[in-house]
Amino acid sequence: VRGAFTAAGAVNLIVAKGNRLEVHEHEGGERLRAVSESVLNGTIATVHFVHPADRATGVVVVTSDKFQFAVLAWDAEEQRVVTESTGEFAEVTGRATTEAKLAAVDERARVVAVYAYQGIVHLLPMAGVDGDPWRALARACCGPQAGARAPGSLDAEPEPEQWPYAADARVTGGLVVPAYLQTPAAAAGRRKGKAAAHAERSSDVYPVLTRYIRELRVLDLQFLRGSGPDDPPAFAVLSEDANMQRQVHVYRIGERQGELHPTAAWTSGSLDATTTKLVALPGGAVLALGDEALAVVGPSSRALGMSKRAASVAAWEWVDGAARERLLLADEDGVLSLVVLQYAGDRVSDVFVERLGDIPVATSLSYLAEGCVYVGSHCSDQALVRLHTQPLADDRPVQTRHGVLAAPLGGPGGGGPAAGSQLVETLDRFPNLAPLVDLGVVGAGEGHGSAVVCSGMRTTPALRTVRNGIGIERALGVPIPGVLGLWSLTVAAPADAAAMDVDAAAPQLVLIVLGLADRTMLLGWREPAGDDVAVEELRPPAWRLDEQTLAAAATRSGGLAVQVTAARIVLLDPAAAAAAWAVRDEWVPPADAAGPAGISAASIAGDQIVVATGGSTVVYLEVRDGGLACVARRQLANAVSCVDVHSWLGDAAGPASHAAVGLWGVNDVTLLALPGLEPAAPDLSVGMAPGAGPAAAGDRGPRGDGSVDSPPRSVLMCALGGAPYMLAGMGDGRLHQFALRVGPGGSVAVGEHKCVALGAGPLALVPFDNGGAAGVFAAGDHSTVLFADRHRPSDGPRAGRLTYANVDVRGIQRMAPVASAAFPAALCLAVGDQLWIACADPAQRLHVRSSPLPPWAAPHRIAHSPALGVYGLATIHALDEGG
Repeated sequence: VRGAFTAAGAVNLIVAKGNRLEVHEHEGGERLRAVSESVLNGTIATVHFVHPADRATGVVVVTSDKFQFAVLAWDAEEQRVVTESTGEFAEVTGRATTEAKLAAVDERARVVAVYAYQGIVHLLPMAGVDGDPWRALARACCGPQAGARAPGSLDAEPEPEQWPYAADARVTGGLVVPAYLQTPAAAAGRRKGKAAAHAERSSDVYPVLTRYIRELRVLDLQFLRGSGPDDPPAFAVLSEDANMQRQVHVYRIGERQGELHPTAAWTSGSLDATTTKLVALPGGAVLALGDEALAVVGPSSRALGMSKRAASVAAWEWVDGAARERLLLADEDGVLSLVVLQYAGDRVSDVFVERLGDIPVATSLSYLAEGCVYVGSHCSDQALVRLHTQPLADDRPVQTRHGVLAAPLGGPGGGGPAAGSQLVETLDRFPNLAPLVDLGVVGAGEGHGSAVVCSGMRTTPALRTVRNGIGIERALGVPIPGVLGLWSLTVAAPADAAAMDVDAAAPQLVLIVLGLADRTMLLGWREPAGDDVAVEELRPPAWRLDEQTLAAAATRSGGLAVQVTAARIVLLDPAAAAAAWAVRDEWVPPADAAGPAGISAASIAGDQIVVATGGSTVVYLEVRDGGLACVARRQLANAVSCVDVHSWLGDAAGPASHAAVGLWGVNDVTLLALPGLEPAAPDLSVGMAPGAGPAAAGDRGPRGDGSVDSPPRSVLMCALGGAPYMLAGMGDGRLHQFALRVGPGGSVAVGEHKCVALGAGPLALVPFDNGGAAGVFAAGDHSTVLFADRHRPSDGPRAGRLTYANVDVRGIQRMAPVASAAFPAALCLAVGDQLWIACADPAQRLHVRSSPLPPWAAPHRIAHSPALGVYGLATIHALDEGG
């Protein structure tokens, strides 16, 4: 369903999937942004959006298969879905309907009707705005206002401090709380400790009304559109009697003997035997949708019919809101049609039907904006499509009767780049496994197995391969043993191509720097490289290839390169005029009386360099005017195990404001403010000191109290999902995650702290771009990719949630992202004794690959033979009626 749920004027899409409720926001164009995902206690049967007149945002009314309902709203402060009220409409003696549960909402959000039992309609009255006649009628029929009941009576309402559940209705437009909850005994223990908060709220609370109707088999239920604002609510039911005759019966809700009761208003004649759905029209009429025809049925006018293509209607949706002139129809053959209604006053005078194009077999349609429609499906992938006014094959106008598509649907110009004569363009598809008929597990004993699923039906049967985690696909492998460090950088091509065996006309040179035990290896290729990429070992004299490299990177401009070894920092110019590479500057750490001279740890980000010298001295340098400038140094009490100078706002946001330093002995990570290397705050030491016991996942607090016996071996400051984090990879395979809070003036505080065991060996943390989203690759014996959960907000109290996805290749010791046009989104991996250039799957929890089957072959059973490497598939064939 569509509505302004998270903010006034927002275009939100609320999708119900089993027991999950997803909230998306349509930001215009081709994009749906995930906002939230909530898990409900029960399978969702119906979902409706209700927008009371006195609220800036609306609420969502959901019913479950266990005869329960809930009113859900959006908490803007906590950025999550909250339950406004909940209850049941179960009947002790009623017979549940054999068809699906039905629900409908009055157009003025005054009442919700639910049909779940044969011959019974449950009415959920909702209060309206002050001065609304329905509000006065509901108060008169449902009893006195809350708090005015006679004291001591069975249904007397206690004071808020005695009954905290009574005021759990934050929708000022009125919420629904069933009568059985309006007792202290039922409410006791439900919301303890929140009486004060509930007492501050006030709302009209009405019971669920059980009312009987004559029809036992109801196929559809819809509220009618009233002629005036004072008209009482009226609903129409499409029913089938014992003689297989289908009719429309209309009930008007009014007062009878002091209670709200539906009263029969009018009944239509017999309709087509295939009629399955009703659509409310202006003037109190309804549009009856059948397999082969449409019929306009009203209280006083003769039925107006119109034939259409023979197919069962699966879903419908209005395009133009209150105008009620254009209606989208999706049938069970996956065809989307447009119904155009022409009016003479409030009466429909003519009906036209036009075919728009093919879509997935729909269960629901939701028109968003700018011609975009969300297609929900139980038996195929969901899709976001756009409607056009011109065929996608060319610019010729569509020849339709009476110009029914003259009004723009997909924006000015219409048209699209696809082939065919469709008016529907698919913008995005969302994988869906339903209906899952059978599955087989493949490769379960090989570390990372996958499931092959029989799913889909009707026009889109398919076999789908479902895999958890991140897949790595190797493109190139080179045997290089003993890799201790790995970096990739892109610089301008050197001027002397002969010395480098590289074409001087190449504008860029991609380098892969490998730090071995006692030397450095340099691999590279030129770009653009054409169809063939030649990766060669390079030996430029300016590089210190006889020393182990601790860090290497290109400067922010990409014109210079920085190499850090244990003995020096070298600033290299690849485009010097006299040689292939030239040393622009060099910095050698001075001898330190407190420890041995030399560099033990280093980190480079753009023009910023942080190194640890003499064991416990931290030095901060910058690349300025083509040289190296030592800006600050600080002596620490403990030896440094690792450093990091990446910006937690992202490299594109500018230079880093802090450096993270891991320490031996105390096993802490501390933050130092740049450029002076002052401690950021007295309490920013994360306190992973030994002796306090092992850290458990979910530890909270600035210091966490989660201790480990192994020191941090890799630290990283990064931005994931727009929120800043500090990560610490320990020597025993555990990862500490800290959500940072940046206050006014650049002050930093550590928020939520978690510790997760990713393996048993040291971790190496590297930021990288994965499918357009920021991620962190934790290389180790069980490598993992960290990324921001797309359903979590990037700020507020709900921030700080990361998702971990396993990598299906074990034993990755080091990783470096490759910024290369020849290998887009490629990763350089040190796996065992080999160097790989590979590509990774997008960061997500499940990866689904579809293998379509012919439309007439629905998969039924599947079996796999590991020895032969083949699958056995049994299908069900759909035949024509003629055999």
